[in-house]
Amino acid sequence: MNQVVADVSQQFLGPMREQGVVLTILPAPALAVQADRLQLELVLRNLLANAMEAVQEQPAGQRHVTVTVSQIAAQRRAGRARHGCVQLSVEDSGKGISSAQAMRLFEPFVSSKASGLGLGLVLSRAMMEAHGGSLWAEVAQHGIFRLALPLVRAEEQLNTQVNNAT
Repeated sequence: MNQVVADVSQQFLGPMREQGVVLTILPAPALAVQADRLQLELVLRNLLANAMEAVQEQPAGQRHVTVTVSQIAAQRRAGRARHGCVQLSVEDSGKGISSAQAMRLFEPFVSSKASGLGLGLVLSRAMMEAHGGSLWAEVAQHGIFRLALPLVRAEEQLNTQVNNAT
């Protein structure tokens, strides 16, 4: 997960610097998820692009985007125990999401942007759900988007490493 964050974030460093946006990637533990790398990159690109656009309304010196990756505890879902999840958060210093916006944000063709198609978040959520994860926005005074994906269990990770080594 850290490598995906590093690779995608690298693509945004130049444009963000040009627009006076400070991009912060907080240190994260090494966590593995079973997900299509390309789809995960697309989702992260969408979240970073949205954050970069959201902070443009802020005065210079107050444009910030922060990416964090953490492990969240296991949950029970539909009577089944789940292993822990990786949570990736993209927070920005933009104006945030209202309750009314949050209710419709992930509907097709709904966008808060004048030039938005209203498909980026819809497709991003669908990709995360296809991997057993989720994507959501939090109502706050600044932008907060989070995604969660199931962790690869230790035995699965070991099997993958053994299979990849042969």
